[in-house]
Amino acid sequence: SLDIDLAGFRPTGIAEHVTIAGYPLTATNTVKAQNRVVPARGKGVAVRDGALKGKIPPRSYHVLRVKV
Repeated sequence: SLDIDLAGFRPTGIAEHVTIAGYPLTATNTVKAQNRVVPARGKGVAVRDGALKGKIPPRSYHVLRVKV
């Protein structure tokens, strides 16, 4: 699970959540398969009690922009 304290900020929500998940770690894009691995809209993370909290898949990349 994810629990990141945002002390010093006053977060009001998630502005953007982008993820790359669910692919084998060896998966790559190629000239013939340019969209094999693509970013998608993330889910499962929210701002609660001044922290980012939620669940994210193992072996995944996430970009979270927080509204302050």
